Amino acid sequence: MKHFKFDDENIPFHDGESVAAALLRAGKWRFRETRKTKEDRSLFCGIGHCFDCIVVVNGEINQRACLLEADEKLSIRKQLGVN
Repeated sequence: MKHFKFDDENIPFHDGESVAAALLRAGKWRFRETRKTKEDRSLFCGIGHCFDCIVVVNGEINQRACLLEADEKLSIRKQLGVN
């Protein structure tokens, strides 16, 4: 099985699966936290309309995990707030 990194942990995924789907299957539901109150956010709409599932991907902020296809070249981190 293939893997990508999420906060330095290997997350398994299937070909064609989104990052959000792989994270949820792996029991990772905290994708980001709000800037002011530090509340956890996860997948909400699942189709790219909201900003709840944004993550940092290979150093690039504000990437929607629901729209991003999982790949072994990805290094993903939980994001703090929306930038």
